Amino acid sequence: ALPAAIGIIAAYKAQADAIEERIWASSLPERLRATCKVGTVDSYQGKENPIVIFSAVRCNHHEEIGFTRSRERVNVSLSRARERLVIVGSWNFWLQAGEHTPLGKVAHYVEARTNSGDDGYKLLKHESKT
Repeated sequence: ALPAAIGIIAAYKAQADAIEERIWASSLPERLRATCKVGTVDSYQGKENPIVIFSAVRCNHHEEIGFTRSRERVNVSLSRARERLVIVGSWNFWLQAGEHTPLGKVAHYVEARTNSGDDGYKLLKHESKT
């Protein structure tokens, strides 16, 4: 088996399990699926991957930020990538969360770097139709 090149980190076990199920049910080649390692933030403590995808999906009607209130847990999530970090989530939710929250601060930083033309940062937005 190939070592995991792509780490996928989710906040909650149920979320990690759902992501893993979708990867294995997908039409991606088995060789690519086998290079993915899905886990929770807590399970990733001390681990690294060349590529990390962090699921910061945390959009709810109560505007609660949950585990991402913890600076330490956000730090683990964002520091596991050796080469490339991809953050997936509701961009507007995190911008509105404000710079006093760990991921809000990251969102504002990435927005500023992107707007300044820093090519080390890319912001891809998908507009929801809902």
